[in-house]
Amino acid sequence: MKAGLVAKMEFRSYGGRDTFTPMTRAQEMKARVPGSELFFLEDGSQYVMIEYPELVHERMEQFF
Repeated sequence: MKAGLVAKMEFRSYGGRDTFTPMTRAQEMKARVPGSELFFLEDGSQYVMIEYPELVHERMEQFF
């Protein structure tokens, strides 16, 4: 790795009923971080981590 570069892992969860962040924006944010994860839950909103904590936690454990 070159000096000055930082390796990072990024996990984002996204709900299909999110009225704050459009899916296209979520996909753009994911594309900016190589190796990142975008976990999509159709019935979730912008509060998907509160609405489905078990599912999000399970997927985060798999990712990290």
